[in-house]
Amino acid sequence: MTHGFEKSSRIARRVALIALLAAAFVTGIAGAQGPTITVDPVECFPTESNNVVYANIAPALDGVRPQLFFRWNETEPFYYVFMESVGGGRYWATPPIPRSENNEAAFYVSLTDGTGQEISRTDMMMAPVQGGCEVELTPQQQGTALNLEVGETTWEQQGREVDGWECDGVVTRIDPNGVRRADEKCRVCIIAWWERPTVAIPAAAGAGVLTGVLLIDRGDEGRPSPSRP
Repeated sequence: MTHGFEKSSRIARRVALIALLAAAFVTGIAGAQGPTITVDPVECFPTESNNVVYANIAPALDGVRPQLFFRWNETEPFYYVFMESVGGGRYWATPPIPRSENNEAAFYVSLTDGTGQEISRTDMMMAPVQGGCEVELTPQQQGTALNLEVGETTWEQQGREVDGWECDGVVTRIDPNGVRRADEKCRVCIIAWWERPTVAIPAAAGAGVLTGVLLIDRGDEGRPSPSRP
């Protein structure tokens, strides 16, 4: 009788222990999922200007800087740009301008911890690249678009233009180890009088003098970038 009671007690303790471990496992899974990231709907990417992508992180975290990963949908490796905070867990980022052959962009948002370990990310999303896609950038976003830091995810991307995206505004690259460097391919071209889609040249140029115009060669590839004061 006593032996049966002790056996039942041991079984009950084992069942309780299993239940406790299961609850801890479920709690750990829930905690490992990290913060929730939601991205504002993106209907399209403009063909002649930068887009802006907004995301929200809940709960809001201090000292984090999510990344917007993007690529031309016909290529494999992603690039990324860091997102800027506007407070309250809301962020934005401006990727480069799509090239003419880029008709669809793929993108997602990722959040990493202080060690670089990814703790949360969204599903991959896609949006068409098309004319007539109107996007209004704030002055801060326009400034960022002219001074882009583009991150690389593979070593094959180093020393090449951003595949499927214009050079306009790309001034810094970040290699897969997180080391920043001046962009070696999309060299800056500054024209003091620049108006899209044509360049306004001073009248003095007709006399063979370019007064107040500074040209910095960026090679034979690509088109010149908008001016920056």
